[in-house]
Amino acid sequence: MYDLVILNGKVFSGSDGIIKKANIGITNDKISIITELPITGKKIIDASNKYVSPGFIDIHGHSDLIPLLGKNYNSKLYQGVTTEINGNCGIGPVPSSKETVELTRKYMNDNLSVTDRNFDFENVNSLSKLKNLMKDHPFNINQGYLIGGGAVRIAVMGFDDREASSEEIKKMQLLLEEELKSGAYGISFGLIYPPGSFTYTKEIIEMLKIIKKYDKVAVFHMRNEGEKILESVKEMLLVAKESGAKVEISHFKIMYKPLWNTSDKLIEMLDEARKNGIQISFDQYPYIASATSLFVLIPSNLFAVGLEAMIEGLDINDKSLLGQINDKIEKRGGADRVVVASVIEKFKEAEGKNLLEISKMWNISPEQCVVKLIKESTGKISAIYFSMSENDVENIMKQKYGIIASDGYSYPVETPEG
Repeated sequence: MYDLVILNGKVFSGSDGIIKKANIGITNDKISIITELPITGKKIIDASNKYVSPGFIDIHGHSDLIPLLGKNYNSKLYQGVTTEINGNCGIGPVPSSKETVELTRKYMNDNLSVTDRNFDFENVNSLSKLKNLMKDHPFNINQGYLIGGGAVRIAVMGFDDREASSEEIKKMQLLLEEELKSGAYGISFGLIYPPGSFTYTKEIIEMLKIIKKYDKVAVFHMRNEGEKILESVKEMLLVAKESGAKVEISHFKIMYKPLWNTSDKLIEMLDEARKNGIQISFDQYPYIASATSLFVLIPSNLFAVGLEAMIEGLDINDKSLLGQINDKIEKRGGADRVVVASVIEKFKEAEGKNLLEISKMWNISPEQCVVKLIKESTGKISAIYFSMSENDVENIMKQKYGIIASDGYSYPVETPEG
């Protein structure tokens, strides 16, 4: 007799594309049998006219330190997710070095909406130590980790906006190698976010040689998902070819109104590369909006002075700055398609409104609204950008070498307490 039996379900085994009616026997929280024969158990669930599948793997998550906050952060479990792969977009808590640990802390806190603000970055400075810490915080979802390329670069170079030296590349390779030996599934790069945006292609290729050595994967938030997306995809094909490593493009999409409905060209590029032996794939979220901070509307070169200095230097009347912000807003679909998602208490009236609505409410331009929101909240503002075409989303989704992922984190469904 099994502990739990699920009867009469339409079962996806996960190993093939066949759906069949079957019974499942579970003992000690593990599947013991899948059979068409009658079985009995201490507890029985009748799954007639329902589908039964293994838990889903969310390969692009941002729940890096969520398990430390408690089991109530269970939103993904409610969606059937039983395994998350975190450390995406170059962001991650480890590794860190004593010299730059505060930069790593700030990097995490600035780029992840929800994280453990009391995390001990100084002492938990490697994946092996993070795994040991996680053992004391049993969670409801299995956690796997990529190593954030941004974290590796900060540990060696801080936020320096320059080409890495040969010696620095070797140090980064050694750090990465150590983390791969500790169980990391690969490395991720956020080439749109500092310090990832400072990373040269040559440096990426050298890091990917380590990925190739251990047969892991390199995952990329590309440099540009808009007007320069063709160049960005070409860079992905180049680093994959030169290193021989497996490359995955994160949240593959076209976020640039003038290029909507041109996804066929990108798919042709990937198809041709795959025919020639280049190992490239992608993940995707199945909707036309993306969510991130308002920082993406600020010219990337301004971040070179550091986040605090950048924010302090923003001028709501700087015509050059406002022109560049306006250009970014328009390329993401326009001010009416950028919705402010979360704000500090001071700006509660702006929450849930788009930039056009906010500009009318405050009687300033949409681009001035961006500067005001960032400057007066020290950047603690996130937004939803309805920047994609439904046709492109569906076209990309049809490709067999892509997989659906959330690009999100777990949060409490019933209660905010951990």
